[in-house]
Amino acid sequence: LLGMPTPMQMWNVYRNRLVGYVWQSAGLNVIPTISWSDKSSFEYCFEGVEFGSVVAISNIGCRTEENKYYFDAGFNEMINRINPSQILFQCNKKYKEKYKDKRIIFVDSFWDNKRKQLNNK
Repeated sequence: LLGMPTPMQMWNVYRNRLVGYVWQSAGLNVIPTISWSDKSSFEYCFEGVEFGSVVAISNIGCRTEENKYYFDAGFNEMINRINPSQILFQCNKKYKEKYKDKRIIFVDSFWDNKRKQLNNK
């Protein structure tokens, strides 16, 4: 998260990769979640993710222009560094039109699914 102290961001990336490693070692298929804050996080936030792998990302919570700017910068950096084969993307529905990459599979958020359930009643 933007504004979180760098050591905490690094710790969270480490935990993410460690849990993925443990699960993968136990025979589970793991799709790493990639997250970043500002450009300074790019030096460590993509570490430990295999080039060309499937990844998961989310822009839920990116409400300010600054958040959107850094999300887009990180998205482009992720494409350059990891070149994912597929991207599972939990995206605010009003921003889906902006992301046209053919590797993206949009995933509805919990609240999107709840709204759909309520509208179908």
